[in-house]
Parts: sequence; C-alpha cells; structure tokens
Amino acid sequence: MSGFEFQKKVSLSICGREFELSALDRGYLDGLLRLYAQIMSLQGQYERAQALLLCDAPKAEQVQRAGQEILEANGLLLLSARQFLQTALGENGYWEIFQNRPVNTREHLQLCTYLFEQLLEEGAEDAGEDSLEDVYDAWAQ
Repeated sequence: MSGFEFQKKVSLSICGREFELSALDRGYLDGLLRLYAQIMSLQGQYERAQALLLCDAPKAEQVQRAGQEILEANGLLLLSARQFLQTALGENGYWEIFQNRPVNTREHLQLCTYLFEQLLEEGAEDAGEDSLEDVYDAWAQ
C-alpha cells in the first residue's frame, strides 16, 4: 500500500527564485477574487486619464485633472498589485523579488499578469481543458 502524497504544484521561476504555487492556494485565490478585478478596473481608469492628455490640444484644466487622475490611479494600481503579489507569493517572496528594485507599477502589473496566466494554465490542465479559452468560457458560465 502506498502512502498519501500531495499533488505537485506549479514551480515558477521569478527573477531567479523558485516559487511553488497552485491556483487553489488560499493566498492566490484571495488575491485573485479580491484584487485582480480591482487592478483591471484601475488600469482602465489610468488609461482613460492618459487618453485625455493625448487628445488634440488639451486645455490646461484637462491636463491638470488628467495628471492628477493618472497619479491617483497609478498609486492605487501599485498598491493593489503589491497586495495581490504579497498575497499570492507571501510577503517574504514579494520582498525577495522587489527589495532591490526601484518601485515600478508596470513591473508589478506584468508579474500579476504572469502569475494569473500561469496558474490559469495549471487550472486548465487540472480540469482537462484544451485551452485557456475553454477555461475562460467555463468561468463565464
């Protein structure tokens, strides 16, 4: 009789460090359910404010308002992305990656997206789905 063994988790290499994660880890699920939708909403807010600056001959008040909205959305994006990553990777894991890096919202968002995509693929494999589109369709129902 063989003993019980836990299923292997996905091993992800992030900046030369290995992290074992699962789409069903409490931290990842919590981050996904609470923070990822918030991140996507804030990114839309940031892009709308940025579009105001790129329109033909914006007025001074538009530039000032858009600039303030960009700064606010960027700060909230960074905070939400940081919370997601700390929840998914653990606080120590987060700091192992970012401790010696300048604060950069784009890098935080890129890592959030990477984690989401990798663990979504893992979930598709576990469910026997053929593609990410199948998983999206299944979640949408």
